[in-house]
Amino acid sequence: MKGPLKTGFSQRVYPARGFEVNWILGTCLAVALVTMVSAAGGTRPVLALPVCGLLGIAGLCLAVFWKGWSSGVRPCARCLWGVVLAGGYFFVRAMVSPVPALMLPDLLTLLGSLLVYFLAAGPAVSGGPRKVVFWALLALAGFEVFWGLRQFHIGDDWMPFGWIRTGMGRRAGGSFVSPNHFAGFLEVVALMGISAGFWGRGSVLERGVAGYLGFLGVLGVIVSGSRGGYLSLAGGLLFLAVGSLWVVRRLNPERFRRVLAVTILIFALGGPGLVFLMRQSAVIRHRLDLLAEQVEKDKMDVRIGNWAAALDQARISPVFGTGAGTHLFYGRYFRRLPMQQDPVHAHGDYLEVLAEYGAVGVLLMVTVLVLHGRAVASSLHGAVNLPPEKGGGFRSGAMGQALGGGAVLITMAVHSVVDFNLHIPGNALVWSALLAWTGRGSVQVACWENAHRLVRGGAGIAGCVLLVLTARHFPEEWFGEKARVALRNGSFGQAREYGMRAVESGGRNPEIHFLLGEVFRVSGLQSPVPNEKVRLLEQSLECFQRSLDLFPQNENAWLRRGQALDGLGRYEEAGVAYREALKLDPKLGVLYLNYSRHLKALGRDAESSRIRELGERLRSGDRSLEEFKGLE
Repeated sequence: MKGPLKTGFSQRVYPARGFEVNWILGTCLAVALVTMVSAAGGTRPVLALPVCGLLGIAGLCLAVFWKGWSSGVRPCARCLWGVVLAGGYFFVRAMVSPVPALMLPDLLTLLGSLLVYFLAAGPAVSGGPRKVVFWALLALAGFEVFWGLRQFHIGDDWMPFGWIRTGMGRRAGGSFVSPNHFAGFLEVVALMGISAGFWGRGSVLERGVAGYLGFLGVLGVIVSGSRGGYLSLAGGLLFLAVGSLWVVRRLNPERFRRVLAVTILIFALGGPGLVFLMRQSAVIRHRLDLLAEQVEKDKMDVRIGNWAAALDQARISPVFGTGAGTHLFYGRYFRRLPMQQDPVHAHGDYLEVLAEYGAVGVLLMVTVLVLHGRAVASSLHGAVNLPPEKGGGFRSGAMGQALGGGAVLITMAVHSVVDFNLHIPGNALVWSALLAWTGRGSVQVACWENAHRLVRGGAGIAGCVLLVLTARHFPEEWFGEKARVALRNGSFGQAREYGMRAVESGGRNPEIHFLLGEVFRVSGLQSPVPNEKVRLLEQSLECFQRSLDLFPQNENAWLRRGQALDGLGRYEEAGVAYREALKLDPKLGVLYLNYSRHLKALGRDAESSRIRELGERLRSGDRSLEEFKGLE
């Protein structure tokens, strides 16, 4: 038998392999999403790279073997072009960022999200492959909620798979480090499940299970204590309710008043009742009270300071931004009091995109959302007007897809204002898959004949780049992560061994050089042998310098370099290093406390006391120092 067999399910079946391309790619997509979410959301490159490698292989397979859509459900070509143009801009801007070492997380998230979008808009846009992905996400949401309920009940910061989080107490987070990102995952999956439960075309059992898991996801958002999750989920549920009423009014107007009355009753009684039940928990009551306190000046959330710092950063380069990952050091430089934690992200996707990718990036981001919103409206209108003999009516896959897609889109847009889910690979990938499904519809939806070539070409390019990045960076990140864990556990010998192997594997990551410098610095300061102490401290200086060569704005490396120079008695050079760290982060109290100890070692006691007092005031968040610009 020669050539591919034509079937009703797909474009191609390869007899020699006995597998169907769409099913293989859909399964790969499901495995990638579940794995990335379960791996602490892929928040460290070593966790994200294996999944990105799998997606890269899937992207190449899509480019080679997939030939186009066989069913009547296809994505909107305008949405495809919008995603491709936005992705292309973000990729080019990331590649020309001023600190290459900081762009890897953005590249992995961006390319992985693009591949997920192409897989969800192509092979897994409908039929069995889409169901595999959909049910995999719902099942994962169920497990995440049970893990989160365990954390909420006991409050011991326990995480599955040995991941570690601290300081969250009873707030549920599942396999995510942050409860906010836990809520960002559950809210979108929950809305899709609820929509499928009410409007899906499956059996009663299927719809019942989907609806149950959807409402279970809502429970997970509640116990997460995420205020952004509460607001965005409320917006999604409101859209789902209003959209459902509109559908009832169009398809069954004689029942509209009764359904409207029931809906109003549910919101009027259920909303306050739910809030009452939530307030029975001290943890959730505290989180709800924080919502009202945001309008009080002295109780404003630290994210307000993050937003202000991101706006200051955006003024440096308002059109094209300052580059991928640069908020890590600009956020430190522009920090507001009482913020003393490390502001790695701007606590808002729109503002972080504005700061790092400029107004062009925000415009493209909003354009993608608007295009998918138009596709949702078109799909919903088409589903309402589709006759029953062609799959229309109340119970239709198109109806559930359109209503759920609109709710998901609203939720994404709202939550991105107050949190940075799009910078968490696990959530970014899941959101990309659901976004691809919101931009799909019937054949009547605007779709160009050659759109499948755009999907195949984009997937092929993104897959190749991801495979190169995975092969290039994974060995270094793997050994670097093992070195970091060994140092955290106090195993200096293992940390040194793994750190050296990481450097031999590439040496492109400044964090690994910094880590090795810390191993040598601490070992040197603890050594009772003078010559050994000098040798180790000199080695630490070499490592810190290599870290600074890759990332000159790294205040931590400047600080540790100063401490190592103090240990060698090279006080003048140490003072230069301390002052450089203070220039990079002029409002971080702990830097001043370390500098005061340096001054005390020099015998400058009066100046040391003044600097120490300043550091304590900064660390306590003394707002009278809000306009403080640093020592110089």
